[in-house]
Amino acid sequence: MKIFFLSFILSSLLSASQTFAQTITGYVRDAESGESLPNVNIYSSNSGTYATSNEYGYFSLKLENCPCPVNFSFVGYETKEINLNETSISKFQNIEMKPASNILNEITIKSSDKEYYKLPIGLVSIPIDRLKKVPALFGETDVLKALALTPGVTNATEGTAGVLVRGGSPDQNLIMLDETPVYNVTHLFGLVSVFNPDAIQDVKLYKAGFPARYGGRLSSVIDINSKEGSSKKTNKEFSLGLINSRLLLEGPLKTKSGKDMGTYLAAARVTNLSLLLLPSYISYLKVGGQYFNYNLYDLNLKWSKAFSDHSQLIFSVYNGNDVWYVKSNNSTAFEKYKINWGNLTASMRYIKPIGQKVFLKNTLAYSSYGYGLGSSLVDEDKNKDFFKSKSTLTDLMLKSTFEIYPNSKSEIFLGGELTSHFYKPVNISSTYEINIPGNKDIVKAIETAVFSEFNTQVTPWLSLQAGLRYASFSVQDTAYNSLEPRLSLSVYPSKKTAVKFGFSKMGQFLHLLNSSSGGLPNDLWIPASKKLPFERSLQYSAGVSQKIADAWRLDVDIYKKEYTNLIDYKSGQNFIINSESNYEDLVEKNGIGESYGLEVMVDKSKGSLTGWLAYTYALNNRKFDNINDGQWYAANYDRRHTLNLTGAYQLNSKVNLSANWVFQSGRPITVPLASHSNLFINENINYPNYIYGDRNNFRTPNYHRLDLNASFSKETKRKNERVLSIGVYNAYNHNNSFFLKTNYRSIFNDGRRTLLGWDIITTKNNFIPFLPYISYSIKFK
Repeated sequence: MKIFFLSFILSSLLSASQTFAQTITGYVRDAESGESLPNVNIYSSNSGTYATSNEYGYFSLKLENCPCPVNFSFVGYETKEINLNETSISKFQNIEMKPASNILNEITIKSSDKEYYKLPIGLVSIPIDRLKKVPALFGETDVLKALALTPGVTNATEGTAGVLVRGGSPDQNLIMLDETPVYNVTHLFGLVSVFNPDAIQDVKLYKAGFPARYGGRLSSVIDINSKEGSSKKTNKEFSLGLINSRLLLEGPLKTKSGKDMGTYLAAARVTNLSLLLLPSYISYLKVGGQYFNYNLYDLNLKWSKAFSDHSQLIFSVYNGNDVWYVKSNNSTAFEKYKINWGNLTASMRYIKPIGQKVFLKNTLAYSSYGYGLGSSLVDEDKNKDFFKSKSTLTDLMLKSTFEIYPNSKSEIFLGGELTSHFYKPVNISSTYEINIPGNKDIVKAIETAVFSEFNTQVTPWLSLQAGLRYASFSVQDTAYNSLEPRLSLSVYPSKKTAVKFGFSKMGQFLHLLNSSSGGLPNDLWIPASKKLPFERSLQYSAGVSQKIADAWRLDVDIYKKEYTNLIDYKSGQNFIINSESNYEDLVEKNGIGESYGLEVMVDKSKGSLTGWLAYTYALNNRKFDNINDGQWYAANYDRRHTLNLTGAYQLNSKVNLSANWVFQSGRPITVPLASHSNLFINENINYPNYIYGDRNNFRTPNYHRLDLNASFSKETKRKNERVLSIGVYNAYNHNNSFFLKTNYRSIFNDGRRTLLGWDIITTKNNFIPFLPYISYSIKFK
């Protein structure tokens, strides 16, 4: 409350300031759609001052020596210049920028040098148009997989959308859609992310130097904003791919009398698998046997209304769900097995400029994630037995933030948030006689946080980002507190060089019990408790950024991360197969971890040829008292070497060619070292018991593949824009291992009468071979 009271006083003082006559404020929007443009660079050569629009397109820039020109620049848009006098400065500005006529025009767009300086350490901000050009599995554009081609970020296993950042696990990423956390970001058991590329406007990844306004995770923040919807005209887009079909509708809302009711956006995505599996379903109906099906969908809805006082009300909803089920029948029985999971998020945001130097943002958000599985069996007497299990997690959050711009070189963020968590890790019902674990009730928790952040250009050669976040977490009869300082420094020895340093202390009040490293839906989310203290991390990072030319940039970063209070399954335990025990009794606790890394990125962002080279060398280790005799071991997410080459070539205004090549070192797994006969089973039984040694005692083979894509654009006779994309995943058909399977071979004497023992054989199982794809999209005008 003190922070809010202080911010109101400060905003009032700023409103009364005499400097307002020399300050320009407003929104930057797309001239064709009317949507807000974030991260636009605004520069005044007369004043030598600059600013960047926030995620809602709002900016505040102090001016001197006016009348003066002000330039607005943004990659993919024509640079816009306006000339201001003393009268026009005092007016609220609505700036509209025109998209470049084609991508080749980007070579003529020049941003101010300040654009280069504004990137703090650990921030990856790639325009969505560039991310959408990256070749992807099944031709399904995926922003998370595209981010995994940047340094320090990898996918857990081949094809999966879950990301691992600088040695962290999937749960240590705060992934937000329209300022609302999304807990499971995967479809198709991890092969596709839940984010529909047609509905996304902006993506930011923070992997170091975290702003204080973000918290609750240890490894990264992925902040995704969806499109607002066009205020100029109604647009319709349809896409048909190998796996999914997509539809997008957007436009202005008006009454019959012409009154403005805001803008809307509706984007839907559904799978085509049911149609592809239709022949097997017909066969199942006719001759019986077994049939399986898979359904998934995403739905994004957004409504936005701007008011005459320049405030805005934004309402967003996302709902996505996966259902996989198997049916089998014969003359005596009918059996069904089903797995489903999904997310529901909603947010209502109210934004308003207060005077010319304060921007208010209030957010009310809801997020829910559920995972369930079940099976049923009907016998000859039509008696039905069933087993059902469901795990849910629900959040209700209120957040308020003041963005304050005291001058052209500084910005201040003040705010707080309150979140009510409702965890239900276990909810089992069954007709079978099984013991239900004692932790099936809802666990309630309250999380609060206040934060302050100060970003400033101290001198022409030094900028500072300093923040402090205080968070508390109350669950049952336990309370935890976390004080989290953040600091980033950037030193500019020259106009083309920046040396950057970062420090972050983070706290995480929830854990993930995962049976694999892929972020699969059967992972179990649980809160910190008296038995399981919350996770902490410290990260130190340093880097050098060198602007080689107008279109080229080199970034080299090093980092060190330290973890405490980590958890992991005890050896041989898994809640999925041992549901009769309390989850708190199945885990090793108080683990520590450390990770180190070197990251190199060469990026070319303009011209007909764009792309980047990303290399990461990393070490990632864990230590638990009761695992590997208390010795350090390589964590599940340890990959020593990762190399990504990504490129796109605009052949002409109608043809775009793109490719990426990926190399990754093998990841650690645990395989048996020996075998012995089971002493409790007849010695003639011909299968062994495996003997395991240290945790993660083996590595999978190295992984590499090449993806190619070609997109052809054309305007139809009705002026509609259509795009045909063809490509291939894993172009040279490399046999990459999706998982390793352990088998055995029996050894007999010469007469094959006496079993002498077994040979253990570990084989590589690939998942995605050479895979061509095709997709078609059309945008109606």
